[in-house]
Amino acid sequence: MDRLLPTMKKAEGGIAYLYKGEGVWYYRKGDLLKAPREGGPVMSGAMVLSLQLLGLQNDPMVLAGLRYMNDFGVTEWDKAWENPINKSLPATYEWYYNTQAVFQRGGSRWKAWNAAFAPMLLSHQNPEGWWLGVGQKPGEEQMYSTSLCTLALQVYYRILPTFQKIEPRAPKVMFDDDVKITIL
Repeated sequence: MDRLLPTMKKAEGGIAYLYKGEGVWYYRKGDLLKAPREGGPVMSGAMVLSLQLLGLQNDPMVLAGLRYMNDFGVTEWDKAWENPINKSLPATYEWYYNTQAVFQRGGSRWKAWNAAFAPMLLSHQNPEGWWLGVGQKPGEEQMYSTSLCTLALQVYYRILPTFQKIEPRAPKVMFDDDVKITIL
C-alpha cells in the first residue's frame, strides 16, 4: 500500500492537470503541435469516475463534474453521434463512464439519470441484441458499441459504490468446523 499511494497522487495530479474548470476536462493539453482540445461530457465522466475510484468522491472537481453532467444531461442517441469528438470516442464511451460516475454518487441524480438513460439506450437496441451507432459500420465498431452499451446497463448490478463499506454479516447457521474470514 505504501507504494500505491504515490502512484495514486500522481494520477490525481494528472487528472487535475487536464481540468479546465466548471466540471470540464481537456481531452488533450500541453502538446506544442496541437491546441488544447476540450473533452466535454465524454471526458467529464471518465475523469469524475477516476477521482471517485481514487477515493475523492467529495473533491470539488468531482462535484463540479457531476453538476456539469447533470446540466448537460444524457446525450440523446441521434445527437450523440453528431459530436465531432465522438468520431474517435464514440457516444457509448460517454454513456458508459458518465453512467458509472453518476451511479457512484447515487441519490436522486442517479435515479433521474437512469430513468432517462436506460430507456433511451434500450429503444435503440437491435432485436438481435446489438447496438450500432449512426454512421458506424458492422464489425469492430458494432462490437465496441454493443460492449459499452451492455456494460453501461449493468453498472448498478455489478459495481459497488467505491466509498460504500461492506458491512460484515454473520452466517445464520454456525458449525464448529466453519472457517471464519475477517475482511479488514
